[in-house]
Amino acid sequence: MAVSVFGLWLTGRNPRVGWVFAICNQQLWLTYALLTHQWGFAVQSVVFCLMYGRNLWRWRNGPLRQSCGTRPRSPP
Repeated sequence: MAVSVFGLWLTGRNPRVGWVFAICNQQLWLTYALLTHQWGFAVQSVVFCLMYGRNLWRWRNGPLRQSCGTRPRSPP
């Protein structure tokens, strides 16, 4: 759980690194779920992974980038 909380904190500090960290963290949870036969937990981990990937993609390519501190370029 501490790793997940750290991932949330990291996402607030640096969204790209935070989302990538969160996706990697879900791989740990997915492995745990599969080894302990907790199928619902495995499904949840996959869904979280998909959402983190979507959020990373939207942050890098979508309209959210304008509101994340990216300044428009001024003309030369």
